[in-house]
Amino acid sequence: MLMFSGIVTRVNLTYYISTAVKAGTGFGGDASAMSYYCYRIAPNPTNVNVVQCFEIRFQKILDAKKEMQYFINEQTISNMQILKGTATNPHFLHNKSVDYVYIDPPYGKKYRYLDLSAMWNAWLDLEVTEEDYAQEAIEGGEHEKNKDEYNALMMQSIKEMYRVLKFDQWLSFVFAHKDPEFWHLIIDTAESCGFEYVGAVSQKNGQISFKKRQNPFTVLSGQLIINFRKARNPKAIMKANLGMDIADIVMQTIEGIIAKNDGATIEQINDELIIKRLGVGLFRFVKKRVFGFDPYFIK
Repeated sequence: MLMFSGIVTRVNLTYYISTAVKAGTGFGGDASAMSYYCYRIAPNPTNVNVVQCFEIRFQKILDAKKEMQYFINEQTISNMQILKGTATNPHFLHNKSVDYVYIDPPYGKKYRYLDLSAMWNAWLDLEVTEEDYAQEAIEGGEHEKNKDEYNALMMQSIKEMYRVLKFDQWLSFVFAHKDPEFWHLIIDTAESCGFEYVGAVSQKNGQISFKKRQNPFTVLSGQLIINFRKARNPKAIMKANLGMDIADIVMQTIEGIIAKNDGATIEQINDELIIKRLGVGLFRFVKKRVFGFDPYFIK
């Protein structure tokens, strides 16, 4: 099942081939769902060798099973659980029972996961219910979900993370969004629950996305990992002075990261600006004063 669902990515009419495929040297490329975030028939569909594609996938899975065989035994199998649920109501987890939470949620309307999973769900005979769609934290999609629905699901999820996490343990929140309102939502909800903001670090992607290759100067790659701690006496993020000049903060931050690295990429500048905003609580009034920092460095 894993091998067949894996080759569906390449063996379909939405598959966009890369120069490596055109040269006959590999299977590089992607389905339009991964590249354009929609189903789109390729202008020139290619006939990928299905058997060869299957053999490559088979060998990779075989290698993975060999690597994992020493860690799989009667004890690990008997203790294994496969659960389907929602972060808004993980009823199977008790209060203060979790040591660490690492979450990588959907980024607003960027990717419509359930809509785009239709081809794979059909192959695997997986049912997607109306309840699944109701619990999906996105904007837009075939169900035309709005920002308020997305915000409500995110807020409820953060509250549940606080409930199940042990004291003095950490929540790592992976996020990549240019709208200050979403950052404002995350920080305020986390602090209202009792989380203490600890810091943020940049996490780069292993591969450059199709959209990044198409638009290297307007598409950001990578994410930030925002770290919170469930503290008994949490410290709030320092509130920014509403009288300060936002433009000065932005320009000083940009100049600083460029000077520090003897040059900087758009991603480095973006990450540094967001970390700066988080550290001084700037998101709390950026939403009211300006629409965002994009005009300063990216269009």
